[in-house]
Amino acid sequence: KGFAQTCACTSEYALISIHPQSEANQTLLNTVEVNSGVELSVEEIIARWQQNREAQKRRLENYVASSFLSLHFETTNLEPGFDFSMQLKQFFSRDGATELAQKEFYINGVKFGKNHEFPLPQIEPEKVLTQPLELKLNERYDYKLLGTEQVNETMCFVVGIEPKVRDEALYSGKIWIDGTTFREVKQYLSQRGVKSNVLVNVETQNFELVRDDKGNQFNLLRSISAQQLLNAAGRDFVLQRTVQFSDYVINTPHFSGALAAEHSSDDPMYRDTDQGLRTLRKKNGERVLVDKSVKRINALVAGAMYGGTFNFPIPFLGISKVDFDFHHTGAQLSTFFAGPILVTDLSKQFRPKFRVALDLSLNGLPGENRIYGNNTELVQGEVWTWAQTAGLRASWQATTHLSVTASTYFEYDNFLRTSQADEQYELPRNGLNVLPGLETKYNRNGYVFDAQGTRGERIDWRPFGCASLAQPPAGCGFSSANPPPQNALLVKRPQNAFTLYNADLYKDYYIGKFTKGGWDLSYWGGDQLDRFSRYFPSFLASPRLHGVPPGTDSFDAIAMANVHYGFNVMDFMKVDGMYAYARARNQNESLQFRKFDGLELNFNTPGPMGTLVQGTVSYALAGNLARYNSPWAAYILIFKPLR
Repeated sequence: KGFAQTCACTSEYALISIHPQSEANQTLLNTVEVNSGVELSVEEIIARWQQNREAQKRRLENYVASSFLSLHFETTNLEPGFDFSMQLKQFFSRDGATELAQKEFYINGVKFGKNHEFPLPQIEPEKVLTQPLELKLNERYDYKLLGTEQVNETMCFVVGIEPKVRDEALYSGKIWIDGTTFREVKQYLSQRGVKSNVLVNVETQNFELVRDDKGNQFNLLRSISAQQLLNAAGRDFVLQRTVQFSDYVINTPHFSGALAAEHSSDDPMYRDTDQGLRTLRKKNGERVLVDKSVKRINALVAGAMYGGTFNFPIPFLGISKVDFDFHHTGAQLSTFFAGPILVTDLSKQFRPKFRVALDLSLNGLPGENRIYGNNTELVQGEVWTWAQTAGLRASWQATTHLSVTASTYFEYDNFLRTSQADEQYELPRNGLNVLPGLETKYNRNGYVFDAQGTRGERIDWRPFGCASLAQPPAGCGFSSANPPPQNALLVKRPQNAFTLYNADLYKDYYIGKFTKGGWDLSYWGGDQLDRFSRYFPSFLASPRLHGVPPGTDSFDAIAMANVHYGFNVMDFMKVDGMYAYARARNQNESLQFRKFDGLELNFNTPGPMGTLVQGTVSYALAGNLARYNSPWAAYILIFKPLR
């Protein structure tokens, strides 16, 4: 009498059967109440998720899985981005450490020998070849139930997480938890302020139920999609990382034998440790753990460049050195030295959101500053220029996706007439420029937006150019009867201050493992620009006007757009084709924007002795074609990592 019973059920349907415990003819009052969707607190949801995960850990003894890792790097001046890919075999044991074996290695979709280790310049291997972020919820986090959402036909609780302690490398983000089994279905985590060269790490993990040969189910990773913001040579560098997992073999009795066989192979291997990923070097037939991670990477860079304004290719040879822990201070020193050229940067992360960098650039090679009138080169005013710069950059990682950088550079300029220039052409005064600037960068979901502005202040400049035609004798061989075209060479009042600004928006798309396409929109402009402060597009400097030979034209405004598409050719060569369209203006020649467009072909292929050969060939379709010795331009680059 007065008996009541309550039960809980997690399945979609329940069969409830009620029968009397006394004689059948006795009156019995039955009441059944079914409550659907019982409200759980966020603490209960987290507790059940942790319970589910711990239960799986007790059942999961080992597994072997395949994974394909792809690293997609940001577009550079040389080419529309580059990619590194690896086929990996992963060995997990509950009683041991997770180990990775590198089975195949690709650069831009081109297959290299599988025994090549990670040969990236200016990027710490352990920072990008790393294990997934592992979320361990505890008292250092705040949780909030954000609602419910269906993911892969599974109704999930959505729990938001934020760290309570801001000075630790903790995560923020969301986790999707199966409302029935309380397994994790998806995680979106962001991390910043690790005080390393990885400034920000945003990672999405997707999980899936995988069966073993006995029919037991385990909740394991199926894919990872991450976007990292790296520090390379004091600059923010966007890296997109994807990992696809497949071919799980769970709780196999052959695990030890398979791992031993891999240890005896010549494949590069790595082990996940508390200090990060470490190399397992083969020594005397045994695998030995290398306690220290790679902190220095050296590389040899050689090549040649041919532009449409030169009659011969220009060779170059240099060495790149990167020290990720300079004098054990945690600072990064990046240096490129090639004879008369020295470029170096020293940067350091001081607080979770702040980084400071020092830059130095010394150049003993002159640049040839040309000037034209009516599409005719005015050799009377040709000038050799040298620029040496030093500066300071301070960056603030305002949010996970937004960074702001303030900079101040000091540039010392030297000027010298060429052998064809007229002695009456007055040169600017050699002297110092002060260049304060501001840059902001926003990246999300593969979109990258970058905007920057610079204000140049010239110290003690003087007028430059030819004497006025109104003052006899006429300067530079011109007269009233034979004036220079559009007075392009007449004496100019010095622009003691000028402004440069630009904005760029681009995105790349990845199809399958090695096929890639993308687009880029940008604008470059300025105010109070003269022949020495305008933009000079070239292969190795910004802006790069694709399809236009370097070192010919100068502009005070450029609007550019390009589309590119690349594919792999039989694992031997990666080919990337581009069409570029631009409208550009030089107000000394015309107030109108002219059309400049061209085609470009980028390629790379493995070379001898572990080298990577990269090249570009461009062809100008429209522009100032009469100025070019040839509409063709090309460069070739050979990259060789050094031990």
